[in-house]
Amino acid sequence: MKKNAIVCVILFIIGFNYCTAQGKYLETVKVTDCIYVFKPKIDYVHGNGIAIIGSDGVFFIDTYQAFTYADEAIALLKKITKLPVKYVLNTHWHNDHVMGNDEFKKAFPGCEIIMQDSTYAYMKKIVKPAVDSDYSSTLQSIPVTEKQIRDKKSPRGTVLTPALLTYWQLTLDEAKEYVKNFKPYRFVNGDITFSDSLTFHWGSQTLKLSYARDNGHSEGDVMVWIPEKRIAITGDIVVAPTPYATHNNIPGMIRAIQRVIDMQPAIIIPGHGVVQYNLAYVELEKKAFIAYWDAAQAAIKNNTPLKEAMNNVSVPDIDAQLTGDDDVKKWALRSYFSRFIVYYAYTQAGLVPKT
Repeated sequence: MKKNAIVCVILFIIGFNYCTAQGKYLETVKVTDCIYVFKPKIDYVHGNGIAIIGSDGVFFIDTYQAFTYADEAIALLKKITKLPVKYVLNTHWHNDHVMGNDEFKKAFPGCEIIMQDSTYAYMKKIVKPAVDSDYSSTLQSIPVTEKQIRDKKSPRGTVLTPALLTYWQLTLDEAKEYVKNFKPYRFVNGDITFSDSLTFHWGSQTLKLSYARDNGHSEGDVMVWIPEKRIAITGDIVVAPTPYATHNNIPGMIRAIQRVIDMQPAIIIPGHGVVQYNLAYVELEKKAFIAYWDAAQAAIKNNTPLKEAMNNVSVPDIDAQLTGDDDVKKWALRSYFSRFIVYYAYTQAGLVPKT
């Protein structure tokens, strides 16, 4: 038996239904007989794509940032089913979940893009300029990343350990390949929008799309609930292996995470990272948001300068549970989570100078 086949058997036995269709950028995770996650091998930059196969078509959720990822997801999907993608849901407007819309439109000309009303507005305002400048911005990032690798330092001066250097090199290699194989693509906004909720009867499953009004991760967060399987597809309300706090409404994010907990799902498919088969990680994520928000408030009360607080506020017991000794996780927690929470706490308190 080949090595990767042995790995697949082991993963199946311990509860992670990985199928054998693996790509260069994505691994295919079989959640049920008709639900597949095309999970990026680099979780922090690229979000998950999810295929829900019905009786006569596929409902796909989120389309990645790079066309290389979107194209590979489409190729992997075609190995699983010959049915066309009929609908694509963008769970929110951030680049890493929407910029591949055009690739899906080209591969499945009849498919329609669904999103919440706010996402539609922010797509026009923010994502369209990002699509138009994507090639040039990626090209400009390459020498910057090369210098960081040579200097073994991140933009904020973090020493790049061997694990971080490996991550940086993967990011650099992807950027170079993206530029080398670049093909122009269009900005594609929603065909169908909704304000509060939308329900699809999709084969034997019910897909309940609901607007997360807490605006925890963006202004247009949408979650999908599949009651027959008790599956919650959360967008970036849940992100693993370390959380994101990249939106300014931290209390809203805490309420949105509680909404996921209140659903009591058997399976959680997050916006980034591995599929969760219990609530342990989601509950830890909520504790992390609360603990760091409280720590930021304490720093404000103690008159700690903003820069010092952003660099030093920590909650060691939470950090240990989220990162262990993994240098990449430690960097991600600091870069995408703790610094943002402190910044937004100080902003809310009126302590960040307006520019």
